[in-house]
Amino acid sequence: MSTENLALSPVLGPSPIPALIGGILTAGLIRTGFGSFFFLLPLGIVVSGWNSRTGWLCCLTTALGNLFLSLSLAWGAGVAPLALVYDFAYFNLMIAGFTWVLTPVGTVAEPGRKNPLRNLPGVWRLSIAAMLGAALVLLGFSMDGGLVADLFGAEVEMVAALYSSMDQPAPALTAEAITRTLEAVMYRGGVLVSLMALFYGFLRLSQFIARLARRRNRDPGLAAFRVDAWVIWPLSLSIAALVLGLSLGIDPLEIGAWNVLVLCVILYLAQGWGIVSSFFSRPVSRSAVSPGLRLLLNVIFVILLFSPGINAILLGALALLGVAENWLPLRGQPTKRAD
Repeated sequence: MSTENLALSPVLGPSPIPALIGGILTAGLIRTGFGSFFFLLPLGIVVSGWNSRTGWLCCLTTALGNLFLSLSLAWGAGVAPLALVYDFAYFNLMIAGFTWVLTPVGTVAEPGRKNPLRNLPGVWRLSIAAMLGAALVLLGFSMDGGLVADLFGAEVEMVAALYSSMDQPAPALTAEAITRTLEAVMYRGGVLVSLMALFYGFLRLSQFIARLARRRNRDPGLAAFRVDAWVIWPLSLSIAALVLGLSLGIDPLEIGAWNVLVLCVILYLAQGWGIVSSFFSRPVSRSAVSPGLRLLLNVIFVILLFSPGINAILLGALALLGVAENWLPLRGQPTKRAD
């Protein structure tokens, strides 16, 4: 993902028909059970395929449609008001955040003025949207009544029952133990990683479909992705804070440090992946590696990536490679980002 603004045609007027269709599909998918996992896809296609104003009109249409469907379903099901407010806030934050990731707020900045929301690089828009979503999920998880915990209750009970039915010499894996482990992972970066992967996956899929349908130019993707040099400081401080939090037993410090560390590692992992992508996407005429050897390296890389255990080492190496680019020009000098 490039750090440039992701809006494709920010100065054009909105297109009501695509915005209306995309908004209806997105709001409908939110309430369709398994299909709700794909609720960001119609919105992403509209935002990627048209322009920023159409994207935000689609976002508004989705929010209104979601409000209507939420109230309609809650009226007959007797849903608690708190659960209804949380549900509405969560999905609206997700659709607004995803729209912002793809196309910043506002129109082109006036000459001599900068719009901080528009000029914020795409990677930071994605990170902020994922952090806000994660904060809301964790808030729901910690609320009385377990609004989010209820989502995992059936799955946890099923895993615990399956484990207890097996003849295991180890102590029984209870539902309570699974819940505690799941909660620890969620608070320590699990939710943040999940939302960043969700946003980025649908971002790339939406842009791919939009390019096929509307003949958009291909963007350089991760091959052009670079992390700002100052990110090394939050990474270093988060490691120190994590050690301090674990040593002194300060849970809020430890949890905060874990989330900052996870975010920084994801960014450097993406940068390391960008270095590898840049190497493999380099024209043959400019590469010192023969086409046959490049193909072999591609195959080996894919095999290692999907090999259990080895892939963790590979991902760690990619993150270290991304960190190393702070001091080593592994892809040459970066071009200046346009405002």
